[in-house]
Amino acid sequence: NVIAGNTCLYGATGGEVFLSGRAGERFGVRNAGCQAVIEGAGDHLGEYMTNGVIVALSKIGRNVGAGMSGGLIYVYDPDDEGIKMNKMNEKNVFRVTTEAGKEQLKGLVEKHQKHTGSSVATAIMQDWDSALTKFWQVAPLSTHSTDFVAASSGAEAPAASGAAVAAKVTAVAAEKPPRSSSPPSNRSQMLGGSNP
Repeated sequence: NVIAGNTCLYGATGGEVFLSGRAGERFGVRNAGCQAVIEGAGDHLGEYMTNGVIVALSKIGRNVGAGMSGGLIYVYDPDDEGIKMNKMNEKNVFRVTTEAGKEQLKGLVEKHQKHTGSSVATAIMQDWDSALTKFWQVAPLSTHSTDFVAASSGAEAPAASGAAVAAKVTAVAAEKPPRSSSPPSNRSQMLGGSNP
């Protein structure tokens, strides 16, 4: 059920978007502050993001988070298929283990359910504790010192350390890591809002 085309939210600087369906390729490219929930997307989700949050509740394409310098992407992976992205981004993939990250993710899924009546969000919320363990968090280096990311505690999340992450990140073949020309996100406006 594709309901949005390619490059939606290109360079968005704020606001919220809830789509009860799939988006095309390059959703959220250069997102600079919007918070969005979608039910799947094509390739290059969150490419060159500098701020904001994207939650994907269903299948996504390859090259996730390429060139991200800020913001967060949460990916629901109930079948434990992992994420297709550049191998160099492996160190930026975590499970959602911090309280701030859990609250942020749950709040966005709840809003999505409220505004769209999504059956996908409803099913996730019915067994939230189990569903939470099936989300990946793509978090570039600039976010590692925030309360939202497991790396900020000084220890990686057990489910996302070492070989566990390596096994779940499928390298995007023959692609050089893209370079971002965007400056790092403003910490006072990190991730679409202040730290809880």
